[in-house]
Amino acid sequence: MKTLHLTKYLLILTISILGTSSTFGQKQDSLATQFFKPKAPMKSSKDEISILKRDIQEIQGELDYIRSQQKEYDDLTLPQIRKEIQRIINIPEKVSQISLLNGTIVYGEILKETVDEMLVRTPIGLLSIQKDNVKTISDFSTMKPEIEIVGEPIETKSSGKITYKGYILNKGLRRADFVRVIFKLHDESTKVITQDSAFVFNKPIELLSGVRLKSSINPGEKLPFTVEVPLPKGVVSSNVSYHTTRVEFEIFE
Repeated sequence: MKTLHLTKYLLILTISILGTSSTFGQKQDSLATQFFKPKAPMKSSKDEISILKRDIQEIQGELDYIRSQQKEYDDLTLPQIRKEIQRIINIPEKVSQISLLNGTIVYGEILKETVDEMLVRTPIGLLSIQKDNVKTISDFSTMKPEIEIVGEPIETKSSGKITYKGYILNKGLRRADFVRVIFKLHDESTKVITQDSAFVFNKPIELLSGVRLKSSINPGEKLPFTVEVPLPKGVVSSNVSYHTTRVEFEIFE
C-alpha cells in the first residue's frame, strides 16, 4: 500500500517537473526571440541610398559655408597684405630717370657711383649700370600720375547741349583715382558761358581702406570719356567760340 502511494507521488512530481521544464523552455525561446529580433525593420537599399545622398548634401553645404568664410577672411586681410607688400618694396618718393644709349629708360635711386659705374635701386632690385652706356640722367618722381587728353575730342552739337568724346592717357608711373574730365565753353570775349564734367570709368579696384573705386586709371592705361555740357537757357551752340579742358584726380593708397 505504501509502495502504491509512493509510486503515485513520484508520478505526480515527474509530471510537475516536466510541465515546469516545458514552461521554462518556452520562456527561453521567447527571450531569445526578443533578443535577436531587431527593434526596427531593416531599411531597403533605396532608403540607404536616400540617406547617403542627404548626408552628402549636408557635407557639401558645410564645405560651401567654409569656402564663403575663407573668402570673407581673405577679403578682410587682402588690404593689409597689400600694405605690407608696399612697405617691403619701399619705392622712394623721388628717383632719377636714367636713359641708356640703347633706348632703355631706368627709373631708380642712385645709391653709389664710381668713375665707371653706378649702383641703382629700382622696384625690381639693384642694378649695376656702366656709365659708358648712359645717355642722360634727370630727376623724376615716380609718385605722381601724369594725365593728358589724347588728341582732339570729338564734338557733337545738338539742341540744348554739346557732347565731347575722347580718350585720356596716364603717362605717369602711379595710379590716378577719381579721374574727372572738365570742359569749359567760352564766347568770343573769352568769357566762360558754362562748364560741366564727367568721371571716367574703369574696372573696380579696392583701396587699402576697403573702398572700391570705378574711376581710376593705371600707369600707361588709356580710357574713353564722354562729357555732356548742357547750354544755359537762351544760349545756342553758335554762341560758343571755343572750349578749354582740364583733368582732375586724387591719389589714394
